[in-house]
Amino acid sequence: MDISLSSMFWGFLIVSIPIFFLNYYKTGLAKDAFISIIRMSVQLFFVGFYLKYMFKLNLWWVNALWVLIMTIIASDTIIRRTKSSYKELFIAISSSLLFTIILIDLYFMYMVLELENIFDARYFVPISGMIMGNMLSANVIALNSYKNNFNRDRQLYIYRLANGATYQVADKVFTTLGINHVIINNNPDGVNINRECGSTHLEMLKRYVVENQMNLGIAYDGEGDRCLAIDENGNEIDGDMLLAIFAKYLQKKEKLKNNTLVATIMSNLGLNKFAKENNLTLKQTKVGDRYVLEEMLKNDYNLGGEQSGHIILLD
Repeated sequence: MDISLSSMFWGFLIVSIPIFFLNYYKTGLAKDAFISIIRMSVQLFFVGFYLKYMFKLNLWWVNALWVLIMTIIASDTIIRRTKSSYKELFIAISSSLLFTIILIDLYFMYMVLELENIFDARYFVPISGMIMGNMLSANVIALNSYKNNFNRDRQLYIYRLANGATYQVADKVFTTLGINHVIINNNPDGVNINRECGSTHLEMLKRYVVENQMNLGIAYDGEGDRCLAIDENGNEIDGDMLLAIFAKYLQKKEKLKNNTLVATIMSNLGLNKFAKENNLTLKQTKVGDRYVLEEMLKNDYNLGGEQSGHIILLD
């Protein structure tokens, strides 16, 4: 059955209705929708044109060649949509697609339809195309999901415990939270606390993070009441920066009491600038975490600390 020009006209008229509303309500999708419809129409025209002659010829090798070409195109589409490597995955994806199509076609043609010629274009081409389309979507979803999970699991963190008070509890906390981590300097012998390690000696941690491509390094001091961090490039994240990170997070969650953080007069001017730019109140006390805590308890604040790495969270 051929499609008349009048049928095509009415079809395009119908699909123009949603495009009109997309444009009317300024969704920004009207242009993309229009281009998609034109592209789909052109593709269907050419597909219908060559399928018409494929059905007439009905040569097994032409039909098989069509499936092979579609497999290559589908494999290319999967790799592009998942931003994967052609070198690593093209052969694996195309082989798995082709094997699955052959397996399902053999079962469906022989066992279900009981055809003598499984390459009959009337069945082989549309059934293979349907299988291909479903596998393409499934592979894209599966690969993207795998890559997202893989990238998440690569978020490695290293914790340097200074052979001190946190040498056992830190590992338990991070394991419970499901954080992929590595623990070092967790073998205290009574005299090696803070020896070339911990928040007072960050050089080794910086090298370790960079050389092992870690995402974050955290260093505690021997007493376990201070911590500093190292980013993936080996840069130090001091107490002021940690306070800014915590303040921004709590503010976003609407859990920063009185929209205030407490620091000392030794805090960097950058913390003052950060507070102003983010509509936060910065209270500054004398040097010493005891004075920070005193101010927090007195005025019901829940975040405070020092540049040296004392961080106090009262909630």
